[in-house]
Amino acid sequence: HMETSQESQDVKLFCSIYTYSGSVHYTDVVSETWGKKCDGMLFASDKSNSTTGHMQLPSASRHGYRYSSMIQRMRTMFAYLYDNFLDDYDFFHFSGDDTYLLVENLKELLASDKVKEWEVVPDQYFIGGFWLNWRGVKFPKGQFYLGGGSGYTLSRKALKAHVEGPLQTCNVTTDNAMEDIFFTKCIFQQLTTKFFDTRDEFGAHRYHQNNITVHSTWPDTDKNYGLWTRAVLPQSLKYVEEEFGFPYVVKEKYISNSSVAFHRHSDPWQLRRMEMLLYKDLENECS
Repeated sequence: HMETSQESQDVKLFCSIYTYSGSVHYTDVVSETWGKKCDGMLFASDKSNSTTGHMQLPSASRHGYRYSSMIQRMRTMFAYLYDNFLDDYDFFHFSGDDTYLLVENLKELLASDKVKEWEVVPDQYFIGGFWLNWRGVKFPKGQFYLGGGSGYTLSRKALKAHVEGPLQTCNVTTDNAMEDIFFTKCIFQQLTTKFFDTRDEFGAHRYHQNNITVHSTWPDTDKNYGLWTRAVLPQSLKYVEEEFGFPYVVKEKYISNSSVAFHRHSDPWQLRRMEMLLYKDLENECS
């Protein structure tokens, strides 16, 4: 279900993707599909390439551009967008290159009165994503982290506050892959403890840490999806139920009709398949 209104069309959204030169087969598909619906796009990479649209941003990590460099690479991306694009866009979404973003639905959420009313409060910032807390992480009671799989979305106000505040002193030398955990921890510790609930009016979730197949079949499947369905998702759903009163939902009650992101596509053809199912005439495509 794709939602479009005049208000959502007026939202200026910048999509920032962390990637590397060996992942062009993914970023090419992003450019062909959902990426062209963003008002601005960055493929933050290890090498610049005008053909693929990749732009090399410095990495302060001792790991260079490997996955274990993600905290430092994200710090650079936050600073780069602040320095160059802060005043040109209303919202900024950050994710990896194996994510499918439903841009129309995201813009519809960002244009909603609920988000506008949230942002107008001085000490509140729109930082949207999926709330995770499970035994392998153990955030303090009442806290959580925003899953980096679907990515997370920051308003201009939030990006400005983050770069001018926590980014200056938090995780300056921390160097590993858990950017989502450490980013959210910095926000809780140094900016705000108030986070926007991105679920829809029925309690279904919009930001998804796995692909549509996993979320539409789990837990009624014999397929083993590993740690994700064994611990991360069920423990997180139980946590937000106990801590915040969010209903424990699965399958069609879990997936919002206004979902904005799905993650963990193991091959670029899965991104093309999402595009086909959402936008194409299937009779013509499959004939």
